[in-house]
Amino acid sequence: MPTLKELRLQKGWTQKELGMKFRKTKPPEMISRWENGISIPSSLSLMEISQIFNVKFEDILIDLSINKKEAK
Repeated sequence: MPTLKELRLQKGWTQKELGMKFRKTKPPEMISRWENGISIPSSLSLMEISQIFNVKFEDILIDLSINKKEAK
């Protein structure tokens, strides 16, 4: 399963461009924190990420959880 960053880069999007895909725009700093394992998105944001990239909710959650553990 590709990481959130890999999914974003496959689309050729910046963090700002990804943030603008959400119903309520997310700042690039928030996207960066998710990608670097500093924080995990809310369940609503996880659902939106899965819809934006057409991937399973669970796959995104697993990737972000693993990334957060590695960042510690």
